[in-house]
Amino acid sequence: MLQTIVGVQGSRRRRGIEFVSAAALCLAFALGTLPGFVDHATGYLSPDHQDPLLNLYLMKWGAHQWSLGLADVWNANFFFPTRGALAMGDHLLGPALALAAITALGAGAILAFNLILLGALAASPLSLHLLLRRLGCSWGASLVAALGWGFAAYRVSHISHAQLLLALWIPPLLWCFDRFLEKATWTRAAALCLFYWLHLSGGSYLAYMAHVPLLAIAILRWREIGTALRQPARAFRLLSA
Repeated sequence: MLQTIVGVQGSRRRRGIEFVSAAALCLAFALGTLPGFVDHATGYLSPDHQDPLLNLYLMKWGAHQWSLGLADVWNANFFFPTRGALAMGDHLLGPALALAAITALGAGAILAFNLILLGALAASPLSLHLLLRRLGCSWGASLVAALGWGFAAYRVSHISHAQLLLALWIPPLLWCFDRFLEKATWTRAAALCLFYWLHLSGGSYLAYMAHVPLLAIAILRWREIGTALRQPARAFRLLSA
C-alpha cells in the first residue's frame, strides 16, 4: 500500500516537473521570437505598430462591448455609416475578454496586448505538447513536435497577426471531436462545445480553418456517424449514457 502511494506521488511529481519544463521552454521560445519584449512590453506594441495597432483597437472595442453585455458589438465605430462593420474582419472577442481581465488588474492596454501575444505564442505549442503526451508520445518527442509546429516559419512570419497565432484551442478541439465521434456521451459533447466556443472566440480566420481538419476527422469516422444517423434511437441512448 505504502509503495503504491509513493509511486503515485512520484508519478505526479514527475508529471509536474515535465509540465513546468515544457512550459518554460515554450515561453523561452516565445520570448526569443519577440526581441526586446521584456524591455518594451509596457510602452511599445509587439512587434510593430501596424496590424498590432488594429488588433489592439479591436480588442479594446470588444472589451468595451463585453462590459455592455455585447449590446452593439458588431457596429464597431469605423467605416461610418456602415452597419455591422466588425463582421467584415476578425472580432477577437475572446482576446478582448482577456484584455479586459488583465487591464482590470491595473495593467495598461499595451502591456495587456503584449501579454496576450506572448501567451498565444507560448500556449499554442504547449497545448499540442499536452495532447501528444495524452496520446502516449514521449516527453521529448511531443515537445520537439510542438515546438516545431508552434514556431514554424509560417507562424513566425505572421508574428504581427495575433489572430493567426491564437491556436491553443485547436489541439483539444480536434481531440474532443474525435472522442465524441468515437463514443457520444453528454460529457464528451459538453467538452467539445466548450473548446469549439473557445476556439471560435479567438477570431474568424482560424475559426474557418479549423473546420478543414474537423471534416477530415469526420470522414475518418464516417462509419460511426453513418451508424448514428441510421439509428437515432441508438444515438440517443449513447448520449444518455
